[in-house]
Amino acid sequence: MSHSMCLTHMRAVGSSLRSLYFCRMGEQQHTDFEALGVDIADLRGVLDHIIDGVQLIGPDLRYRYANAVADAYARQEVVGRHVLECFPQVEGTEAWDRLLHAFATGEASEIAYQHTYPDESVAWFELRITRVGACAMVHLIDVTKEKRLGRSLLEAQRLGAAGQLAGGMVHDFNNLLTTISTLTELAMTDGSMGAEARTDLERVMSTVRTAAGVTQKMLDYAADRPSEASVAAPLSGHLQRFLPTLEVLLGRRIELLAEVEPDLGPTVLDLGATEQLLMNLVINARDATRGTGQIRIEARATESPRGLRPGDYAEITVTDGGRGMAAGVLERVFEPFFTTKGAQGTGIGLSTCLRVVEDAGGTIRVTSVEGEGTSVTVLLPLRGSGLRRVRPPVVLAARAS
Repeated sequence: MSHSMCLTHMRAVGSSLRSLYFCRMGEQQHTDFEALGVDIADLRGVLDHIIDGVQLIGPDLRYRYANAVADAYARQEVVGRHVLECFPQVEGTEAWDRLLHAFATGEASEIAYQHTYPDESVAWFELRITRVGACAMVHLIDVTKEKRLGRSLLEAQRLGAAGQLAGGMVHDFNNLLTTISTLTELAMTDGSMGAEARTDLERVMSTVRTAAGVTQKMLDYAADRPSEASVAAPLSGHLQRFLPTLEVLLGRRIELLAEVEPDLGPTVLDLGATEQLLMNLVINARDATRGTGQIRIEARATESPRGLRPGDYAEITVTDGGRGMAAGVLERVFEPFFTTKGAQGTGIGLSTCLRVVEDAGGTIRVTSVEGEGTSVTVLLPLRGSGLRRVRPPVVLAARAS
């Protein structure tokens, strides 16, 4: 029997057999079904194979029947259990009110329903609730793919708008950077300046150059064009020089540990892109630790991972001991504009990192355990043949910031 034929029979049951106690399928055989040419066992088999979910809820608000698809949507077996035992979060929602209304008046309704699972993943359904005899039938249609497609289109429009906005902002921002750079260079001409102050000003200049590179890459990302390569340097040496800047970002209450393989050659990313990447990852790790704890940076050479072109790669891992992520959050970490930081987050940091790394022929992998922490591993091709590991890693920093 086709899906449409099944629904036709079910509508006929609902409209013409209002007095039918249609709650214990398989236990009762009603002659009106025979008149319709429908056998209970056959109907159960059909319902178990249609693409939508079907549930029957008794007047005591316990599930009397659920087909295989409905149980899959629920991620649990529901028959015999109270609705609120299975889905306590539904109480007080429009879906709950419509269900009670169907029992009270027999009036059918169709509503959109967003369901959040315990792992924080989200699904969207269209619910069609109909009174059938003493029970209510709930027809569930999964529209999650359609919802996500619509969101993707909206995100694409937002990215386009961000690109137009960035074009105007970058010009003004670069003017500010030019002023900072000019004044810093002027201050550095003071021959009486101490070594510590000069070092601080050199860090300011390095940060200005990084900021200029970030603004350009924001334009490249919004315009969907590849970034231009510039200066490259051995990764091990560059990380060692960049660690003090990262320590400033972390603050005094977070301990930064770095274990970097010596003689690790340059990657295909230029220095500005490498710094931007590390800053994004370290800032995310800092936010996850909520201002206190430990963050570890590890870098080593490795052979080409599965799924990437053959060659030598640098593997950079940033690990925090923060709150970690639930599965539903983890699956969306690279989604543009998705953030768990509320008004403090933009949701473009990791998506930008992924774009930069994939343009370079690499990839990013994220693992997280809720309540234990998160590790983000970046795999980047090394320039040329790269350098193999010839010495054990050394600790470059192991102190509180």
